[in-house]
Amino acid sequence: MPIPISMTNWHVKLMPIQTFVESLGLIILMELGDKTMLTTMCLSAQYRRPGLVLIATMSALATSSVVAVILGYILSTTLPVEIITYVSGILFL
Repeated sequence: MPIPISMTNWHVKLMPIQTFVESLGLIILMELGDKTMLTTMCLSAQYRRPGLVLIATMSALATSSVVAVILGYILSTTLPVEIITYVSGILFL
């Protein structure tokens, strides 16, 4: 009796969840105490409009993230992942 596909490919269904959780966790850890966070704190303190600063900051971060995702996708279709990883590591130095 063949095993149903849903039982053999359970890990494929979990991949989007795993990708989301890993991406979220890594970004949260990397963003703690960075220039964006410090700038946002200063803007919120200066203007005393935390809601407006939050909306502006989220919009800016979402825009830059969309650009990064598009560039990452384009690069991944043209270059091997090893080269992208190597160049990313150098740029972080």
